[in-house]
Amino acid sequence: MSSKLLHSLSSSHAYSQHTRSIFQSLQSSSTASSFIASNQASLFKTLQHKVLSNTFLGYGQSDFDINGTLDMYPLHLFNESQISSLLPPSHSSSSPSSSSSFALLDVGAGAGAVTATLASTLPAHATVTATETSPVMAGLLSDRGYEVWGHDIASPPAHVEQKGESFDLVSMLNVIDRTPRPLSLLRAAHRLLKPNGHVLLATPLPFRPFFFAANHKGAQVTGYATKRHGKPVESLALREGGSWDEQCQYMLEKALPALGLAPVAFSRLPYVSGGDYFKPEGYVLDDLVVVARKIEPAEPPAVQR
Repeated sequence: MSSKLLHSLSSSHAYSQHTRSIFQSLQSSSTASSFIASNQASLFKTLQHKVLSNTFLGYGQSDFDINGTLDMYPLHLFNESQISSLLPPSHSSSSPSSSSSFALLDVGAGAGAVTATLASTLPAHATVTATETSPVMAGLLSDRGYEVWGHDIASPPAHVEQKGESFDLVSMLNVIDRTPRPLSLLRAAHRLLKPNGHVLLATPLPFRPFFFAANHKGAQVTGYATKRHGKPVESLALREGGSWDEQCQYMLEKALPALGLAPVAFSRLPYVSGGDYFKPEGYVLDDLVVVARKIEPAEPPAVQR
């Protein structure tokens, strides 16, 4: 797997000195490879997924819902050691202040496996709240014992609007490329953070966003004849066709600071999904993983050129 994806920045790309100084190289571990080897779906389950995804039997469900129903394509991003290295020391279970209250909001938590890995590294008394617009995935999160908000925080109901500055850490792991409103989602995270709180953001680059229409009722759906997927109605202004390094630099040096999120550490990791009968080696994407501290927002992000 390490031969498929890089874990470093381009030596020739014109990152600022500050950006290079906050990069942390988290080298590939055996955890991701072991995850792929132990998460290969059978032929029967693979065919079940294809039938539900492509016929009326799956009407009203997104592919993501079906993944949850069949327990297929589980996800892995980091192990405990990797994420502990990236988060601030105050967020660690070994921190001297770990006995004080700590609150995590995991946005778009899916089935909760990555949530559980992240939560295991936090202070022992940390509370975990998860959000998930897929009803199937929300049920799986509830089964794990998490408090679950079953709505999109980019357009939250009134009782959530009143929960401003409630969380020490808001994680958004492979979510901003699967929402109709990525800018609103990031602004909501900023609003829900305590002063000097942090966002943990991960997204595949180059950026190729879409969303599952069934999990975002009422969102504008464009560009897909099947109406199962939609194109976002908001843009992060990442230049289409830009390289990993170009889009990474823009996110860190312009887009996030403009939204009131100052990067303090980042890395590059493979985002892996368990495979199916026809692709047992699984699926791998190239993720930017960044920790950013809440600050006052700057000007709206300009279009990347």
